[in-house]
Amino acid sequence: MMRRQILIVDDDPQVLDVLQRQLTGMGFEVAATVDPEDALARAASRRFDLALLDLRMDRMDGILLMEGIHARQPRLPVLIMTGHATIETAVDAVQRGAFDYLTKPFVREELRSKINRALSIRRWARDRERLLSVGQILASTGIMERVLDAVVQATVETIEAERCVVFQLDRGRLVPMASAGSPPPSWEALESAAALAMEKGVPTTTIGGEGRTMVAAPLVVQRGPAGALVIETPARVEPGEDDLELLALFSSQAAVAIRNTHELERLRSGALSALGRMATQVAHELRNPI
Repeated sequence: MMRRQILIVDDDPQVLDVLQRQLTGMGFEVAATVDPEDALARAASRRFDLALLDLRMDRMDGILLMEGIHARQPRLPVLIMTGHATIETAVDAVQRGAFDYLTKPFVREELRSKINRALSIRRWARDRERLLSVGQILASTGIMERVLDAVVQATVETIEAERCVVFQLDRGRLVPMASAGSPPPSWEALESAAALAMEKGVPTTTIGGEGRTMVAAPLVVQRGPAGALVIETPARVEPGEDDLELLALFSSQAAVAIRNTHELERLRSGALSALGRMATQVAHELRNPI
């Protein structure tokens, strides 16, 4: 997984410094500021996974700041930071859209627990939305290309891979049918990963150049593997178990799209053969009237 992006806003520089060091030590990418207006500008220019906002600030209180941030990033979870004397106001903030609140002074385990819970629920909601979106496209259209485009885009966004490619087996060759993310430095490496997954019949993991990890899942239809869905992560980023489960779900959706296309082609072929036989019979009868 890529490092989660967290925005911290507190007009007390000492609190800000402590929080920034703690969260950086937990492995997060932190943007910290004492200025609420600066926080709004940052929220307008880059995406965050979580925001920690102080409730009481001279220039703007935390609730107004939260509403301004939500106008720019509506689904961003917010943790409101507050002293013991303002718990009721913090509860009101939760009712108005905050995910939860943190009391000062911070207890490290409570801080870690609430941050992880907020990030987990945010990811679950986002992943569910992506899966539903691909499912709706799969159900509403018989166009394989549209489904595969949706699959690779959703895979890149949810797993946060650097790139994703769907390969399909065509006349003995693996052909890239859809891709998302940055252009690959080596198509051959991705194709080799796809071929390995198809040979094994199960998802496989290989280490590529510059410490990147490639994970490939075979697209299995009734006749066997018809291709593979391949992701490549940024350098030194290893996919977790949740990522692999999502990859399996997206690869199954891609396999369904390919299977449906094969079935449609089979039906069309059968219909054309039947029409050909009918035309031959009619022509015969016209040439040989009773």
